Amino acid sequence: MPITRFLPALLELVFLLLFVFAGDANAFQAEDISSDFRTWSNSTGKFTIEAKLINFVDGKATLEKKDGRTINLPLKKLSKKDIAFVEELRKNATDPDNPFAGGTEANPFAGGEASSGRSKKRGGEVVTIDVSQVLPDTTLTDEKWRVVIDAPIDDGGQRKLFTRPITISSVSEKYAFHDKRARPVVDRAGTMVGLSASNRFTDSSTLTVIDLATGKNIAAEALPIEDLKVFAIDTDNKQVLTFVKEKGRTPGRIEFRNFDDLQSPAKIWQTADFFQKDGFTPKHGFMVGPNRLLTIGDNIVLWDIERAQTQYVIEKGRASIDIEKIAFSPTQKTLAFVSKKSVSLIDVASGELHGVISAEESPQAIAFSPTGDFLAGLERGGQVWVWDLHENQMVQQFKSDANKSLEWVDERHLLADNKYLLNVEYRVCVWQYDPEHRSEIVGLGNGDFLLQTKKNLLTLKLPHSNLSSKIEELDPEDLLLIRPGDEFAVDFDLPFDGAEQKKIRESLEKRMQEMGHSVNAQAQMTLRGRVTTGKRQTSKVESWDRRGPTTNISYKASRSTIEILKDDKVIWKTSYYHGPAHMIHTRGDETLQEYADRVSKVTPSLFYSFKIPTNLATLPGGKPLGKSRLMTARRK
Repeated sequence: MPITRFLPALLELVFLLLFVFAGDANAFQAEDISSDFRTWSNSTGKFTIEAKLINFVDGKATLEKKDGRTINLPLKKLSKKDIAFVEELRKNATDPDNPFAGGTEANPFAGGEASSGRSKKRGGEVVTIDVSQVLPDTTLTDEKWRVVIDAPIDDGGQRKLFTRPITISSVSEKYAFHDKRARPVVDRAGTMVGLSASNRFTDSSTLTVIDLATGKNIAAEALPIEDLKVFAIDTDNKQVLTFVKEKGRTPGRIEFRNFDDLQSPAKIWQTADFFQKDGFTPKHGFMVGPNRLLTIGDNIVLWDIERAQTQYVIEKGRASIDIEKIAFSPTQKTLAFVSKKSVSLIDVASGELHGVISAEESPQAIAFSPTGDFLAGLERGGQVWVWDLHENQMVQQFKSDANKSLEWVDERHLLADNKYLLNVEYRVCVWQYDPEHRSEIVGLGNGDFLLQTKKNLLTLKLPHSNLSSKIEELDPEDLLLIRPGDEFAVDFDLPFDGAEQKKIRESLEKRMQEMGHSVNAQAQMTLRGRVTTGKRQTSKVESWDRRGPTTNISYKASRSTIEILKDDKVIWKTSYYHGPAHMIHTRGDETLQEYADRVSKVTPSLFYSFKIPTNLATLPGGKPLGKSRLMTARRK
């Protein structure tokens, strides 16, 4: 994986300035007086820019350029002329005789108006960090970047959680079948959880806050709201933040509800409506400090919730970030999120970019280790990698059966897809868990997990026993079936013409060479490619609403398959289906039969795109050491 290092650079003649004024009186809005466009320069006069001063808060200035873009940065090496100009503005803005001296900043959500990352507000401009503009100008260098992460204080296992099942009440006892539970939301310490469930049959929801140390409900309420979800838990202010997504084009809202009065919100933040393409419509919220809320959706925004003021905005475009594709360091000082085929790491307090880890594929999930030293990623196809953040290098990668989620259990183990316990050193699944049907598992840190089903809630400690003693006598290298540098005999018998076969062979050899593999007809392992075609069959197709006519289609489905054999035994396999899918999408005026003919045609795509797995390992016997069923309560 190539490495990209973010360095504070002079982007578009942006220079760093520093001028520190003591006390809150130094925060002022330039619009309180008058700040026209002028030439700003640094102390050496080498760099200049045409801009006007928007505001100056906590030693930081916001300048607006003529193209409308704003720059927010600390002041450093300001020219004497500019220092005098800022000082005069500060003096006039704080002069008690100045009739234009401004007060505190207005709530951006006042009057139900949506606040967008690009909209102007009274009292200043939202600080915007446009990642699409920053990353292309990032300086590439061989010098390594390093993410400085403060590991959490080791509590010595002193965090005590309630270990017996906690019963969750239904929204409606009469129509309990229609209850739909949302993913549990925990606070920063992992000791309090907010639960929400909705019932569309009764147009109502329940909201519950549970202390995981005692297992007791500290707040619970039934609300006449159809779709209510817990957004974040604010233990400092004893509030639960809920998000209500309205129907159609009506804007949603974030509601702040006190524990002692869940029925009536203490305040409401209006989100963007359907027409505000760059508006504030978050998908996830996280408390990252007292009165600091981080919202993630189309944009990443840090809010001062007491003043309803944005600290920064990172614009990510229209592609919302999946909750499985973000991770916080143990102290929540660093946020990692997936951006296309890379992982970006930012400082949560400032929004500054620490660095970028480039990947061959877009990770499906990422997770910080308990000490914050490592970041693990899970790619499509089960490839797991571990990145050392201090040394800034890949330290482990291996193949697994996972494809969805990833959580660290301890420094040696990962929990993937909520069921595979992966030993990082041995690169193998050492235990398999079987959660209850439709259960949610949420990591609390330090090996603690929260298991929620439809009726119960339970805290778990994983791994359930000391598994390391059962494999410590094994050599991790002896467990590998496939490793970098292996030789393969190639046996591809494909139904394509000679020119296509040649292109596939050249593409295969190139990819094998890039991975350190080579072709040898006498090799112990064989890479085998085949295409099999089934018998012609007929299927009935009907419209999704079952109101249209039923149509018959005739087709021959095929399957492209690639296998790796060792001693004539298949040790790895991947395949691709050529045929009609469960949901059919035709092109233009294409008939259903034309669709069936098109998708049933065999293509060589799999043979151009597959990758030989890296470090595929297995335990003696080819299976995990054992299995356990995760249940919140005993079955009757």
